[in-house]
Amino acid sequence: MSCEGWKNVTLDDICLNITDGDDVITIKEAITMAASTSIVQVRMNTEMKKATEHMLKSMGLNMSTVVNLLCKQILVQKKLPFEVIAEPNAVTEKALDDIEHDIGLSKVYKDTDEMFKDLGA
Repeated sequence: MSCEGWKNVTLDDICLNITDGDDVITIKEAITMAASTSIVQVRMNTEMKKATEHMLKSMGLNMSTVVNLLCKQILVQKKLPFEVIAEPNAVTEKALDDIEHDIGLSKVYKDTDEMFKDLGA
C-alpha cells in the first residue's frame, strides 16, 4: 500500500463518524476526548443495575452515556433535571393515613385564649 498523497495530512484532516449519528470529529479531537475523560464508579443494587442496563439497551443507550447526559443536564440546568419522588415507607404511609382519617391530629383553636386555657395557662 502506498502512502503517497498523505505526506501533508495531519490529525486535524482525518475525520471519524462517531456512533450512528451525524457527529463528525477529527482524530485529534477523539484522542483529546479520550485523554481527558475520568472513570466514575457507582455502587448500586445488582438487580437494579441489570434491569437498568436492559432498559437502556432497548433505547440504544448504555450506562456511561446516560451518566454523561445526566451530568451535562445538571450543569446546564444547575439542578437535577428531574423531580425526586421518594416512595413512602410504612411509617410515612401510616402517618398519611392517620391524617386522612383525622387520627392523632392537634386540636384546632379559634383563638389564643382557648389554646392557653387548654394548656392550663
